[in-house]
Amino acid sequence: MSGEFEVWLGNKLKAINEDVDLDVFVQYIAGVLDGEEDDEEKIDSMSGLLEEVSPENVTQLCEEIIVKWKEHQASIEVVEKPNLDEKLASIMEKQNLTTVTKREITEEERQRKEAILQQMFVSLTIFTSDEDETKNINASKVDQAEKAMREKMKLEHDTKKMKDALDREKQKQKALDRKENEKKRTAKGERRQR
Repeated sequence: MSGEFEVWLGNKLKAINEDVDLDVFVQYIAGVLDGEEDDEEKIDSMSGLLEEVSPENVTQLCEEIIVKWKEHQASIEVVEKPNLDEKLASIMEKQNLTTVTKREITEEERQRKEAILQQMFVSLTIFTSDEDETKNINASKVDQAEKAMREKMKLEHDTKKMKDALDREKQKQKALDRKENEKKRTAKGERRQR
């Protein structure tokens, strides 16, 4: 748990239930909150897991977690990309494009300078868009990995839930079978006595 929100969530869950597995719960909940779903779908996704922590006031707990998540997201500073004009000015300053003597520039020289500046601008644009594309690809891979992890955890949770339900059903059936066998034994005993 590294972020401020994760620490808050871990403390909140521990306060409700000391035995909670923070790594699993915090990672799953953070994954759900980071998803594209609306708040209602997020509450549905989290409530099944949070019922294991505390069966009471699950919806209220989910809503509190979502509010805290939104506050956390709003507090994160967004880093702005430097303006292309600023990049160009910085590059030109570094290259120290000062002229020693003032002289008349011919039309041909002016066109050549314009072409060079245009080419620099195009190069910077391509470089920036390649950089953005790489970031987008990396972000996409991270999103896919997180989504796969959430799906896996949800599937494991659903499987466990189903297995628990089947186990309860088997136990009920065994109890019924024992009662039925006891009735049969009692009935045989009564017939023998007659």
